[in-house]
Amino acid sequence: NYSPPLYSATSNSESFTVPAGNLNPSTWYFWFVKHVDSFGNLSNPSAERVFRTTTMPEQPANISPADIETILTVTPTLIASDFNDPDTGDTHAVSQWQISTNNSDFSSPVYNSIETTDLTSHTIANALEVSTNYFWHVRYKDNNEAWSNYSTATFVRVNGIPATPLAVSPTDNAVDESVAVTFVSSDFSDPDFNAHLASQWQA
Repeated sequence: NYSPPLYSATSNSESFTVPAGNLNPSTWYFWFVKHVDSFGNLSNPSAERVFRTTTMPEQPANISPADIETILTVTPTLIASDFNDPDTGDTHAVSQWQISTNNSDFSSPVYNSIETTDLTSHTIANALEVSTNYFWHVRYKDNNEAWSNYSTATFVRVNGIPATPLAVSPTDNAVDESVAVTFVSSDFSDPDFNAHLASQWQA
């Protein structure tokens, strides 16, 4: 029954996008179209079609690593907020995780999970490098194929740990050392050029 229709519009092309706010989410609708010629003559209606509307899931939020966080691993686990969807009954189907070196450009990410069932946490493998700044974001898809917007990208820096020192003195199997022995190591070295804060000696 289209008398009156729930929505009606006229356009000058063979496609038309219904403005937001005119249809309800999680609702079945029937539709058809007619064409009009330059003399105002109407065609017969098209075959009737039916479709169901959906609403995208809510935008997730990055939880860990947090914004402006420094991490010491090239294989971090990314964690995001729980899935929420305005459509009652919709479930979290897959997620897509991306990492880029450019906050404003994820067109060529250094890491892209594509679609994964790692829904709210995902461990990166063999993609990151030490002494490098990165940005990451994630989006969620529901069981009706609707994607959320990507989360707001957050900044993370991957720092390398200091180079493994060499035990210089006493040498291995040294004898006749004083009980007030002096331990000596190799020079400090750090891939991020961080300063030497302290050394930890154990015997």
